[in-house]
Amino acid sequence: FEDYIAKSEKTLDQWAALIKKYPDRFMIGTDVVGHWKTYKANVEKYYPLLDRLPKEAAAMLSHGNILRLCHL
Repeated sequence: FEDYIAKSEKTLDQWAALIKKYPDRFMIGTDVVGHWKTYKANVEKYYPLLDRLPKEAAAMLSHGNILRLCHL
């Protein structure tokens, strides 16, 4: 994420444009479990990307798409 998507403001904007175009094809997540402080930091790093998206696309990216795929 840090090396490609959040590398700069420009790359964040470019990825946000792509996600806006195909909001049902992306998900975010983390493999970090255990300590809340570590987990919280790993989730919050996505905020700059989510803030660039319309509310509906951000919801799909952050939780809607995985719920849809898992049929929950």
